[in-house]
Amino acid sequence: GGEDIVGIYRVDGLDSFTVVADLGEFAAQNVPTNTNIDVPTGVQYAMEPYASGFLVPDGHHNRVLFADLDGTVTEVVAFGNVVPTGLAISGETVYLAEAGPLPHLPQDGKVISFEPQSPVVSDSLSDVAAGARLLVDVAFGPGGRLYALAQGEWAGPGEAGTPPLPNTGMLVAVNEDGSVTTVSSGLDQPISVDFIGETAYVVTLTGNVLTINMQETCALDTISGTYLFQAQGIVVDEDGELHAYAEAGTWALDGAGHGDGIFSAGLGGETIANREFFAATYEVVS
Repeated sequence: GGEDIVGIYRVDGLDSFTVVADLGEFAAQNVPTNTNIDVPTGVQYAMEPYASGFLVPDGHHNRVLFADLDGTVTEVVAFGNVVPTGLAISGETVYLAEAGPLPHLPQDGKVISFEPQSPVVSDSLSDVAAGARLLVDVAFGPGGRLYALAQGEWAGPGEAGTPPLPNTGMLVAVNEDGSVTTVSSGLDQPISVDFIGETAYVVTLTGNVLTINMQETCALDTISGTYLFQAQGIVVDEDGELHAYAEAGTWALDGAGHGDGIFSAGLGGETIANREFFAATYEVVS
């Protein structure tokens, strides 16, 4: 309802700027008809450089727009009432967070992916993960792992867009099986996240910037895989004599606390175990 331009601005100096793309004008001239619209100019939530311009999700009009640097705005993909919010890009693939409709249930807080360059973008839509309330951002962190930011429990009843309850937000890691693992909880109304090295920077609705040390977030699923191990030392027998000991093997951890392995060992120059199998459990203490 204001007079300012809703769009992408280029900052030219401390007190000067140029409007690159008028997103509000495009939105008002192309209002979706499949949902109730209260704000004709839309609610553009985020922006990410892509190709020769920017991808911009509109959380109110439920679509993703592309704005070229010459000011041309086009619709990339449209959704039902899923409330698209933050996004991240890897190669040609876009990962998009969805807050979901009211009351923002965990199963509606999703991360999806799509490829804007596909002949039919809707054919490339894929569900990546779900399970956190009111997802508002997604980003790649240490090791190239995908993370999502959840704003938390909706404070309804109330209108759409009402901030969630304080201190209910969380940062979650996206798992290969489509689930999410909580990395940090109790965040106060977070709205965006980015990573520098091993640190996550979270901006909140209350104007704060929080830091999360990702090195302190080891969990069972973060160390799944096959590992080599070896050990050597001295063993003292019951007669007090010293014997050289050595062992080596592999251990496959399943990410759920169980592992199978194979090892060989020698004592005093003699083989006492030759490629023997074993099974064990493990836990992570951080």
